Amino acid sequence: MEIKSLLHYGVLAPSSHNSQPWAFKIGENNLEIYADFKRKLKEGDKDGRMLFVSLGCLITNLKIAADYLGLAYDFNYLSEPTGLAAIMNFRGEKEKSEKYFKAIAERRSNRNRYKDMLIPEPNLKELENLNCEKSLRINFITGQELKSKIAEISSQAMGQAMSNRNFRRELASWLRTNLTMKKDGMPGNGHGISLLVSFIAPFILRHVNVSKVEAKKEKKRIMNFPAVGIISSKENNPASWLKTGELLEMILLAAQSRGIDSAIRVAAIENQEAREKLKNALNLKGFLPQMLFGLGYAEKEAPHSPRRKIEDFIIS
Repeated sequence: MEIKSLLHYGVLAPSSHNSQPWAFKIGENNLEIYADFKRKLKEGDKDGRMLFVSLGCLITNLKIAADYLGLAYDFNYLSEPTGLAAIMNFRGEKEKSEKYFKAIAERRSNRNRYKDMLIPEPNLKELENLNCEKSLRINFITGQELKSKIAEISSQAMGQAMSNRNFRRELASWLRTNLTMKKDGMPGNGHGISLLVSFIAPFILRHVNVSKVEAKKEKKRIMNFPAVGIISSKENNPASWLKTGELLEMILLAAQSRGIDSAIRVAAIENQEAREKLKNALNLKGFLPQMLFGLGYAEKEAPHSPRRKIEDFIIS
């Protein structure tokens, strides 16, 4: 059995700034999944929440790919994951399943403008029913009044983040030109940026306070989504972040299989005050928001983000 073949699908998972913060040890009949803290965002992900969410997204991809290849497996999760987050154990063969497999390669964050088209209610219900964890909660917001509150909260959080020079510098370090040969980070065309602007955008971010401009953009982005999804959890620790990521990726893949585009927005999640405001706005008693994303039908296709070589992720 070629465990390495699974990794080609696993690493297509989303990660903050496309940092790809994961590593693996391949055993004879198991795969150890590690957090790569060297690629953690010191300013944009101070507590490591997004890192573990990314690992959760990767685990969902691994499960779906294993189902497609007909590989029986189970997972051992660390109750308090640090470096080693989970172990995937293989137990022979089983009946193959193609469910959501095709969507792994098709999914990408689409940051273009979205069409003024509602997502059919049965589709949103289908996505909602993907949550089998009692410790997690998923809300889809389509009403203009509540969406406006979320947009305002996200706008304020984005403004605060972009007013932080260290945050802007870190973000700039992950921006790539449209002609980049690097296999991580965010090429400008993934944000709808032209070739010329992709060369100067990092310089502008480092030296210009763009907080007011980006705050206005964030508000428009949230209001432009036909539906806004928020995943919340009872606990606030790496184990819950991992489960949040698993549910997030399952929703994004299921949405993609229905022709629904998605874009992750985390400004309001990374800001503690903004998270409390989101919690109150949604009346999330006993739950804390862990992930915010938009769903809909984008006007343009988005390019895929680059990926590092599988060999770069494997440790001995």
